[in-house]
Amino acid sequence: MNRYQIDTLFSFPVLSTTINYKFDKGEEEFLLDTEFESNELNSISKDRNVLNNNELRSLRRWLLEHLSNYTYNILQYKNIDPYITQSWVNRTNLNESHHTHNHVNCFISGVFFISEGDSNIRLIRKDDMFPVSPQIKEYNILNSGSWDYATEKGKLLLFPSTVNHCVRTQFLDKPRYSLSFNTWVRGELGNENNYNYLKL
Repeated sequence: MNRYQIDTLFSFPVLSTTINYKFDKGEEEFLLDTEFESNELNSISKDRNVLNNNELRSLRRWLLEHLSNYTYNILQYKNIDPYITQSWVNRTNLNESHHTHNHVNCFISGVFFISEGDSNIRLIRKDDMFPVSPQIKEYNILNSGSWDYATEKGKLLLFPSTVNHCVRTQFLDKPRYSLSFNTWVRGELGNENNYNYLKL
């Protein structure tokens, strides 16, 4: 019998799919053939609502299923309906990366990997856990200041939009493609008795 229990208190839940998406005919080609423009350290699609295209309706439905599961079953929220507000494709070429940032005016953000790559996405803790910097025997999700997720074709990550993240430098001589999207909610927030009720 365990003498104690460890709770991951105040953690940011990150959903990472274990069964990855299988592209329908033409979906991957449609995403890779989109028109790009410069975006600081890499490139971004000119279409900022790429998931609204009919060619991607199956992918959109799959992403929304995971978004609903994350919202209702993992976070246990009720009386809200999350929806995708914007979506775009990122291209990272050899020796390119993507700066550290988070997404404002959003609820949950998602990253979907279109291709393989060696440039992981890194999620970064905003505040130090302690006012000291102990030496670490073995890094884990509790003691790390950042955590990398490998670029794996068809994998989806969902996380709160306030989480800082970046893409590490791409060292393979082929582009790394991902699709990013942001969400917002319709429905009821807060509680009238707490004077924070809001209907969207």
